[in-house]
Amino acid sequence: MKESNTFVVIRNFVLSAFCILSPYFYSRSYTFTPAGATGSLGPTQTQVNNAYTLTNLQGSVNVTNGIQSFTIPSTGLYRVSALGVQGGGSGGGSPNADLGGESGETVKL
Repeated sequence: MKESNTFVVIRNFVLSAFCILSPYFYSRSYTFTPAGATGSLGPTQTQVNNAYTLTNLQGSVNVTNGIQSFTIPSTGLYRVSALGVQGGGSGGGSPNADLGGESGETVKL
């Protein structure tokens, strides 16, 4: 089997928190971006700091070797949406998944 070097490009990554407290429905979204980085190495901490200034992610994302880390603020159900996915011969799409998240858990993107 020949090894493949296929990359998947995600334009934006959205993490939405859903909390259902009868009779109110509460939602908060966190939109992660490549922060201006191109290629396969990911952004630097400086790029992320600049990109998330004046957003609800300001000061909440750490970068190590191009991987963004975010600590989940509260336990609940999170919808993960990858917007503008392209790669592997695909024309693009926006897959979603609903996942349980625990307060203090780290998500790496």
